[in-house]
Amino acid sequence: MKEQSKIRRWTSGKVRRTRAFDAWEKFQARRHTTRVLRESGLDAYFDEGLKRRVISGEQLSLEEMKDKYDLVWEGIVDDCVTGDDLDEILSRLAPESETCLDVGCGAGRVAVEIAKTKRKVTASDISRTALAHADERAKANGVEITCVETPMEKLPFADRAFDAVVCVHTLEHVQDLDAAVSELLRVAAKQLIIIVPREDRVTDFGTDYHLQCFPSAEALSSAVPLEAFECFVAKVENPQWHGEYVFYSGRIPDREVTAASLKRAASHAHAGGCGGAGTPRTARM
Repeated sequence: MKEQSKIRRWTSGKVRRTRAFDAWEKFQARRHTTRVLRESGLDAYFDEGLKRRVISGEQLSLEEMKDKYDLVWEGIVDDCVTGDDLDEILSRLAPESETCLDVGCGAGRVAVEIAKTKRKVTASDISRTALAHADERAKANGVEITCVETPMEKLPFADRAFDAVVCVHTLEHVQDLDAAVSELLRVAAKQLIIIVPREDRVTDFGTDYHLQCFPSAEALSSAVPLEAFECFVAKVENPQWHGEYVFYSGRIPDREVTAASLKRAASHAHAGGCGGAGTPRTARM
């Protein structure tokens, strides 16, 4: 605390962000992360160095990412979505969307709730351990879902295979944002729904594997080249996660989303760095 007080006095009044201050801030954050993981007993499941490797420019293989997430899901079963955000998803599903793919389903909370609406649901995740949780939850709730182990950058489904594609608290975890968005659009026939946490930056510390960030509604909407959509920032609080999230719901056009439009969207999204930047905006469906 004495060291922290010195820094606060040094920066009081007119705050000066110097390299020394930034280094001290990162050191404190990393130390806090290590302490939280150790005290919770989760340090055996979480690789603190993964984000630093990716941020430094290293491209991790999908197989390594799979192993990392299998390990995480052995120690952490986190729903994230349990409140108003789940209601937003269910209310946006069109009556004509009879088949649904939940990409990055985790423990299956969203997939199971959609299945309760009598839709045919496929749940995919890179982690076999997560899918085991999802399958168990579906059986406990008396519904049926089809579980498929796959990274979202390489979905093993035909073009326009599902009426609706849902991707909740997953897009922020991918290394290749363009490839992930391209796959979501490729397999969706009628609509695409995305939720990501609203975050101002990606840090190389913290108790998560977030590799992308979306500081505004425009940051997310500009990464997805659909003309008919709505996108907004909202707050959520539940026992496992609280903060702001960005909600996106887009309508898939009859024509294919071309590679050129994806490239333009990617260029726009990355122009401001971290998942794009700008003022939140909403386009009507």
